[in-house]
Amino acid sequence: MAAASQLETHCKVQGCRFSQYHTTIAHRCGTCHSYGHGQIECSHDSLKQSLTDFLQDQMPEQQYCTHNGCAYPWSHAPESHHCFRCGQRGSHSAQDCTAGRSMIRHSEIAEQTEQMGRLERSREQEHRYQSQIFSDSMTEGGGGGGRSSFNNQSATKEEEHAINMNTVDESAQVIYKKCPMCRECSNVDLNMQIYTDSPCSICMEHNKKIIFSGCKHANICGTCVRLL
Repeated sequence: MAAASQLETHCKVQGCRFSQYHTTIAHRCGTCHSYGHGQIECSHDSLKQSLTDFLQDQMPEQQYCTHNGCAYPWSHAPESHHCFRCGQRGSHSAQDCTAGRSMIRHSEIAEQTEQMGRLERSREQEHRYQSQIFSDSMTEGGGGGGRSSFNNQSATKEEEHAINMNTVDESAQVIYKKCPMCRECSNVDLNMQIYTDSPCSICMEHNKKIIFSGCKHANICGTCVRLL
């Protein structure tokens, strides 16, 4: 009986060699790297459509993934966990990936250097801009009115800076969001995107969808989920 359970097929993707270790939604296509279909179905919408009925399937509870930080433990066994940082399967999660940390560190250093350069250029431009405003206002409106105009312009710049500081962090891979369908909050892994036959419920474009780990809804694209 135990042997039969181990050989039970969970993934319905054609030609899947490890169907006993993950469900259909956790199958990653080797061609487009999206989830929910394989290479045979990748260029055939009708074949991908035939798999949408299995996207809610779950693994038996005793086979749930136990790797640290896994957002979708119900969709695959530990042997099938995919580390999106280094590409290995089954050995560790992205949170525990030493190779990924090294790559991320180099990337972070490069990004920080670029951000510092952009910030310095922005400060120089803002300084020249405010100096010009102050000079023009003093010439045209006199001392008092010019200072008021200068202060208003400075306040506007501060408001713009506050807006920029509250923009979405594009580097985040696992984010915590509320599903617009059922209002349940759960983690969303932006690396795990799947094909569905329906458009995004927000932008109405036929983009790849992300999966809410709690309710398992997959009706919002990766771009729109960041804006929720």
